[in-house]
Amino acid sequence: MAYKATDKDMKCRGYQYTVGETEKTDSPISVCDHGFHACEVPMDVMNYYPQNTSRFFEVEQSGSIIKGDDKTVSSEITITSEEGEGERMKKKSQCQQILEHLQSGKTLTGLEALDLCGTICLPRRILDLKEKGYNIQSEPADIPDNPAVDRYFMPEFREATQKTLEGFGGMNTGRY
Repeated sequence: MAYKATDKDMKCRGYQYTVGETEKTDSPISVCDHGFHACEVPMDVMNYYPQNTSRFFEVEQSGSIIKGDDKTVSSEITITSEEGEGERMKKKSQCQQILEHLQSGKTLTGLEALDLCGTICLPRRILDLKEKGYNIQSEPADIPDNPAVDRYFMPEFREATQKTLEGFGGMNTGRY
């Protein structure tokens, strides 16, 4: 099962979709280029379509399938049902969860991100957020026996959190 959005008329990039019909292409497929695209995580669809003017659907992808970072492309797709405001569409994407965590002034390592939102590739999600204009930086995590681990943070939120903690008598533990 995957998720797809269209405009209000069930069109995506000029292609007309119909619930229950299997759409097919014989052309070679390529992520972000050609084929039928959908996301495995419902909220990832929101990265590509505006929530207030789009319709959201559950789909089945088949035929040839190529998985990308946050979406897949297939040579066949069937829209099985309209999702509307269902609970699955309200689930936050990995990028949204990471962004909210960093904007709260906290830092994040790969292992912490795995626990937070299930991502196994934090550097890719950080790059996605940077490409959207967010100022995210990294520093060595200072983990014994593992000097290659980075800790990500957003400087403007981290500094605000540090000032708040200093106002409470220096309760700063170094990690927030």
